[in-house]
Amino acid sequence: VILAAGERSKFQKPVGLLGLENETIIGRIIRLLKECGIKKIVIITGYENNYFQSMKYEKDIYLIENKQYRWTGTMASLALASTIINDDFLLIEGDMIFEKKAIDKIIESSNRNCVLITKESGSGDEVFVELKNGFIYKISKDINQFNKIDGEMIGISKISIDIYRKMLAEFKNNQNPYMNYEYMLLDVGRTYNIGYVKIYDLIWTEIDNTWQYKNLIDYIYPILKRKENTSNEKFK
Repeated sequence: VILAAGERSKFQKPVGLLGLENETIIGRIIRLLKECGIKKIVIITGYENNYFQSMKYEKDIYLIENKQYRWTGTMASLALASTIINDDFLLIEGDMIFEKKAIDKIIESSNRNCVLITKESGSGDEVFVELKNGFIYKISKDINQFNKIDGEMIGISKISIDIYRKMLAEFKNNQNPYMNYEYMLLDVGRTYNIGYVKIYDLIWTEIDNTWQYKNLIDYIYPILKRKENTSNEKFK
C-alpha cells in the first residue's frame, strides 16, 4: 500500500509523480516492489488525483481516492483500503526515495508487524522512535517526549492483517480526522508488540519541498545510483 494522497504546496503535482531520470518517484517505488516479488499494489491518491489515472490500466495496480485528503490524516487514507486489503502488507509513504535493501530487509524480518528505522537524519521533521524490550515503545516528532532516541522512522512498515483490523476497529470511533497511521499503530502496539528493522547506513530522503527535491536530484540520487550499480556488479 502506497500513501500518495498528500499535497505539497510548492509542487503543482503529487510529489510521487515528480521526475527522477527516466521514471517518477512512485514509479521507482513500484519497480522496486515488483523486483521484490510484490504482485498487488494499492495506491491511495488525493491531491491532483487526475495525474494517477493512467496507472489504473496497469496490471495489479489499484487506485483508491481519498477525496477528503485536505482534512484527514494518513490513517483515514489507510482505512479506505479496507475493502481491498486481505493479507499482510507493506505500507510505504509515496514521497520518498530509498535503497531497495529497505524493502528486502523488512520483508525478510520474521516479525509480521515491524517498522523500518534508521539513524537520525537531522532533517528537522524526524519521526523519532524509542525502543523497549526489543519492540517499539514510543513514536513522536516531539523530541521532548523521549528518555532516549533509538532511531528515526522513515515511512516503511510491515503490517499483519490482524493488526490492520485492530487499527480499523480502533479508528472506527475516532473523532480526530487528522490521526496518522503510525500513532494508531502505536496505540494498538501497547497490547500487541510492534517490532522494528534498523538499517544504519540507509540512503534515503523524503521530499517535502523544492530544496529537498533539488538535493535529491543533485546529490542523493547520484550517490544511491552509484551504490546500486556497485552492488549489481558485485552479484553478476
